Amino acid sequence: MQQRHWSDDPLTDLSYQLHGQLFGSFTGHIINTFVEIRIADVLHGGPMSISELCAVLGADPVNLSSFLSVCANLDLVQAGEDDTVRLTERGRLLRFNAFDAKFAQFLTAPGTNRMYEQLPSLVLSGAPARGPSGRNLYQHFEEDLTAGEAFQDVMTELSGGCVEGLLAAYDFSRHRKIVDLGGGKGVLLSSILHHTPGPDGLLYETPSVIEMARASIEPTISRRIEFVAGSFLEKVPADGDLYLLKSIFCDWGDHEVGRILRNCYRAVPEGTALLVIDWFGPDRSPTELSSDESIFRNLFLRTLFGGRVRSQREFRTALTGAGFRIDQVIPEFSAGSAFGPPSPWNLIVARR
Repeated sequence: MQQRHWSDDPLTDLSYQLHGQLFGSFTGHIINTFVEIRIADVLHGGPMSISELCAVLGADPVNLSSFLSVCANLDLVQAGEDDTVRLTERGRLLRFNAFDAKFAQFLTAPGTNRMYEQLPSLVLSGAPARGPSGRNLYQHFEEDLTAGEAFQDVMTELSGGCVEGLLAAYDFSRHRKIVDLGGGKGVLLSSILHHTPGPDGLLYETPSVIEMARASIEPTISRRIEFVAGSFLEKVPADGDLYLLKSIFCDWGDHEVGRILRNCYRAVPEGTALLVIDWFGPDRSPTELSSDESIFRNLFLRTLFGGRVRSQREFRTALTGAGFRIDQVIPEFSAGSAFGPPSPWNLIVARR
């Protein structure tokens, strides 16, 4: 069989490009390993020699040298004179407790990878991924607390990025008690309470996330928050006069979104406000191919979580179908998120 050379054969060049894309998952694990063995933290104080790094990390010198060569190719480190290695600006983003490091930990965690392995069947069946024990990703996070906390840290960063715009878009001082449903570690709720002296709050989350929130919210604000463990798929606390649903629609399918909204409708009295904070997708057929920047995110949400990026029309249909009336829509009240391609946050104010 005659060999083809990529330099003068378009088909071989395309094959070469495909091979590079196939190594993408390996690249993700390289970045996560960079985080897990804490190279950015070790090099944060300045350049070190390979031998010094080996001593600090307890690493095999041959494998570490090979690994650092790949990291240099990814612009995480740079090789200097006298066998020294220094951190790049890109590498500094991957210190162990930084947002990008947590993002890498979540995306490459063993449980998440088990979900990715199901992608062929997910594309054909339309069903969301399930973990080894048949549980969804959120249920898996209750078992794998390391991956669960990394995921919550990513969500915390996303929530914090829209607080300023949300405070400008909506007057929270008119309310008595703000209930954040699926509010993660409570950064959105605690930030609202920090800037709004009047109301108290209630954070409704899974048991493990409630414990994370208790440990992370400052005591002066924590005293104003009731921490309640539960599932909004089963029931919703009934004593608030404002309910928050941030990044909830995008993580669940139509059946689950309907259950959540019906539980809200049944639990609260007439006049209760509901704030939906989420991304808007374009108004088009879900089967229509698109070059829109959200297509990768959309497939990620559909297969891993069972959700999707919904259009404003779909949000309206879901809310009115559950009995809510829509008072106001404030599109793009805050700049883009850090998750994938930048997408602005949108606000829908609905009422029971």
